[in-house]
Amino acid sequence: MDNYFLTLFLKSYQNINTLNLKQQTNLLARKSKILLAIGVIIIGWFLNAFAWTTTAGHPLSTIFLLLGLVLFIGGLIFLILTLSKKK
Repeated sequence: MDNYFLTLFLKSYQNINTLNLKQQTNLLARKSKILLAIGVIIIGWFLNAFAWTTTAGHPLSTIFLLLGLVLFIGGLIFLILTLSKKK
């Protein structure tokens, strides 16, 4: 099983090396944008969960709830826009 992942990694590494520099930066930029969007969605989800489960009080819960909602929806929109762009 470990050899399978190693060969898969080496094949993908060889495929990246055959691309020119502009294609490599576009590929890495797209992957980093996707990871950033997923990270923002996860952070927004956790902030919403924290806002609903904490007993910290009105101002703090409201801030966490609104910030989590904005991050979740913004990350979702950013992910859709990133995935819809052509390579």
